[in-house]
Amino acid sequence: MVRVARRRASLELDSKALEQAGHAYEVARDSETKRAVYGRTTGVGANRHEVVDPHGADQHGLRLLRSHAGTTGDLSDEDLVRATLVIRLNQLAAAGSGVHPRLLTALATALRSARYR
Repeated sequence: MVRVARRRASLELDSKALEQAGHAYEVARDSETKRAVYGRTTGVGANRHEVVDPHGADQHGLRLLRSHAGTTGDLSDEDLVRATLVIRLNQLAAAGSGVHPRLLTALATALRSARYR
């Protein structure tokens, strides 16, 4: 993680991880048609009993991400940001989250890209 964060090692997604993430995504999508799924078909926290409009469900995840992404203060050091992205990618690649594999690919692409500032 440190070597990738400091750009001393490359990062590659394992095809098996992408395959497993795809399967977990399908299971999550199937589950939400049968019952309420916290944070996926419902709100979170105090809004956990609020049902998400099925027609706007695709945007629900983006709204949730944006609502939790705010911060103030100085920009974080690039190595810290990259290390955080590596950790998040590793967690999501474990295939238990139910996110679409495109998110894994997008995070890996971001980690391979040019500087953030």
